[in-house]
Amino acid sequence: MGTAPALGQRDAIAWHAGGVVNATQGPIRAALPMLAPMVLLAILPFPHTTALRFACLFIAVATAAYSWRGLGVPRIPCRLAIAFWAIVATASILTAVDFQYTRDEIKVEVVYSLLAFVSFFALTRDESRLRLALLALAVGFAV
Repeated sequence: MGTAPALGQRDAIAWHAGGVVNATQGPIRAALPMLAPMVLLAILPFPHTTALRFACLFIAVATAAYSWRGLGVPRIPCRLAIAFWAIVATASILTAVDFQYTRDEIKVEVVYSLLAFVSFFALTRDESRLRLALLALAVGFAV
């Protein structure tokens, strides 16, 4: 992406939100890839927001998948540790008393967590995007 512009420079917010501003899109449109992940982070502390969380998660996953090659995402770090965690969590279904409940919990705790990790890993490729994500999380906790 290159170096970030100075804060007073035109389109600095869109640049720091991860967008690239050109003649066909404005600063708001350039900032859209981080919108769903930021909303997801902001609503995490609130109870009873499951549907909105899943909607934001799947929008973030779709955005990350769509822009994966353009973002230059490196290989996922700690693949062996993540695979071991997923295998151990999934293996717990063998000793489950209630198979369907355990299967649903594995889906929520393992699959959705991995989707969130990979999409955030892809979408927060620089420090400015990470700062926006942390700002959204702080706003959610502050409210």
